Amino acid sequence: MRGSSPALTALLAFALASAAAATEVYIGVEAARGMGRKALGLPSFVSEDPQRPEDGETGGRLRETLRSDLLYSRYFDLIEKGPLPGEGGEEAAAQAWKASGASFLLTAKSGRVQSMLSLAVKVQDLGTGEAVLERYYKQN
Repeated sequence: MRGSSPALTALLAFALASAAAATEVYIGVEAARGMGRKALGLPSFVSEDPQRPEDGETGGRLRETLRSDLLYSRYFDLIEKGPLPGEGGEEAAAQAWKASGASFLLTAKSGRVQSMLSLAVKVQDLGTGEAVLERYYKQN
């Protein structure tokens, strides 16, 4: 600065440095623009073998992990109150989930045989009744 005192220049530099150091950065996580959140029905996972209570426990832990991940992604509005898959018939259960506001229904069966964990997952479009995703996982 021409004609400024060195003290004024130092004070101005200090003030600018302080303002820059105080800058806060925020990172927002949100769904892509134009992509509304989808309503996803998420009932309890069922056991491949109802006689094995440990299958139900494993399914509960897997469901809770998936639930947390889906909520964190913020792509879905989870609907968790509804009938179990197949309760009253598969078609009746799907209609009940649709009536509760779900657009999609994620169902899963879990099991464990010795050290082998298995999970069968299905995502159904409740508008068309078609499966949009079916996967089977097996792991030691």
